[in-house]
Amino acid sequence: MNVWLKRVRLWCCFAVFVPGCQDSGIDISPKSTTGSLLAVNDDRRVTLVWTSWAGATPDEVDIFRGSHSGFSPDRSTYYATVPGTVFRFEDEAVINGTAYYYRLVPVEQGEFGQRFSGSPANEAYGRPFDYGAVTVPAYDQHIQPLFNSSCAVHGCHVGADDATPDGLPLPRLAHGGQFSLKSWEDLFYGEKDGAVVVPFSSFKSDLVFHVNSDTMLAPVGLPHMPLPGLNLPASQVSTLIRWIDEGAKNQSGTFPFEVSPGGRVLSVCASEDLIAVLDIETGFLSRYVKVGREADPSLPFGSPHHVKVDPNGEFFYVTLINAQELWKFSAASYELLGRLPIPFQPADIALTQTGDSAYVSSFNSSAGLVTLVNTSTMQIIRSITTPFASNPHGVVLTNDGTKVFVTNAGSGNLTMINRADNSTSLVALDTLGNPFGSSVSPYLADVTPDDRFLFVTDYAPGGENVYVIDLQVDPTKPSHVIPIGGRSVHVAVTPDGSSAFVCNLDLNSVHRIQIPEFTVSTIPNVGKQPHGVAFSPDGTTAYVTTENTLTPDPPHHPSTSGAGVSFVYVIDVATLRILRSVEVGAFGQGLTVIP
Repeated sequence: MNVWLKRVRLWCCFAVFVPGCQDSGIDISPKSTTGSLLAVNDDRRVTLVWTSWAGATPDEVDIFRGSHSGFSPDRSTYYATVPGTVFRFEDEAVINGTAYYYRLVPVEQGEFGQRFSGSPANEAYGRPFDYGAVTVPAYDQHIQPLFNSSCAVHGCHVGADDATPDGLPLPRLAHGGQFSLKSWEDLFYGEKDGAVVVPFSSFKSDLVFHVNSDTMLAPVGLPHMPLPGLNLPASQVSTLIRWIDEGAKNQSGTFPFEVSPGGRVLSVCASEDLIAVLDIETGFLSRYVKVGREADPSLPFGSPHHVKVDPNGEFFYVTLINAQELWKFSAASYELLGRLPIPFQPADIALTQTGDSAYVSSFNSSAGLVTLVNTSTMQIIRSITTPFASNPHGVVLTNDGTKVFVTNAGSGNLTMINRADNSTSLVALDTLGNPFGSSVSPYLADVTPDDRFLFVTDYAPGGENVYVIDLQVDPTKPSHVIPIGGRSVHVAVTPDGSSAFVCNLDLNSVHRIQIPEFTVSTIPNVGKQPHGVAFSPDGTTAYVTTENTLTPDPPHHPSTSGAGVSFVYVIDVATLRILRSVEVGAFGQGLTVIP
């Protein structure tokens, strides 16, 4: 009888005093306000979890369950009551595949046994499901329901259609940069620090790290989601991982970044046998291309070194310096189209204007070996050697297609190949014309669009110069020696020919050399050990890879090699301002741009 009277009092008070109660001018509104409510689905179970209350802890919490969104918490939807000190409720009176909607109402006891109800919490969506039985993950059926219940709730990963408590709309990046999980489009809108999912690569996807709790399944990151101490069922995490590894498609089968109208940056991750693909328009990682051991576990570690795209943007080529092979890929589908053994550690690639052939250097060759390859058939046309040239590394083709220059890191000189007959001659880096500069280790080179100036970097310990050869005045020796104070690695001339950008490995900087004045401006603090540089198709943006191996920045993503991950720095060419950095795989080296 007393229980019946108490329940009658509950509904009488609830009808009169929601969200508070006023009597004779005395404020007796509940002192507690609702926290965020979320639901975690499992096989024939929905677990409700809510955050701690703001203000006083309520005496009790009433739980309401409805069959449709937007339901009212009233006597017809009342479901259960738990003590105010409880923050979890398991609902096992559910049917798999059925939608359930929940709300909470904090309740405080009055002096005479009255129950005063506070403001209802946000609505939580539950849909129990046996994720262990999922064979092919589908976005609408499996992934979005998971987000709707456990992630895209009030105060968390909401979207532009949701509203703040005061009724204002929320942007996709709400609550200080939290990304939205309200839709597939919102998910790939990303967050303030970039993409949260990398298609085909759960091992590089932030989303997985923060929901996973099993180090045997995937990496584990902090903060843990949905809440500290609350885990998603392992079957849900496994389904999420499979969905990402299969491409993270939406319900209609569209892959993220299927089209990149602004172009793509391909960046070598040498310590992981990966090529990172950066979507220029969004600045997000769009995928990783596997090479060497990552592509085939039966292969030796490949150590990709340089990547180059053909002039038509149809194919790209990767040298695997350890596996001693050249690989050819489709630029549209990333499909591996061919492999060709190249002796003595293939390093750099120079493609002809038609893209039907390429010159590949062999870094460990004491005879200055360069291999001419038919890229259509992926067969060797001929081997070209040069006396008194050793350890050829960089290869660059003049824009008129008549000459190839090769940097010989071991002999301190360059090889010039005449393409008409493939004859060779040596070019000195010593300003006196001495062809053998043992203290110089020419590493890479680039030529201006008008074929006037050839820029050559120096990788020798203690080297601190960039060499410029005026090909129209005297192609046998430098016309200018430009000091930069540390070892230079990659050099790239801007598409308009107005300047050359040089990576300074020792000083963690990038230098812009104006042409033809050869004055130097320095961009400091470009990560640790800047290595490679390339430009966007319109020339307004420079992309710089960093090695990050000696004193690595703390990684956000783990690497398969255990080495410190590297970064791609994005630089505004006009202002020399660093726009952002994008974390990629370990040991960044060569890079190229696909328009």
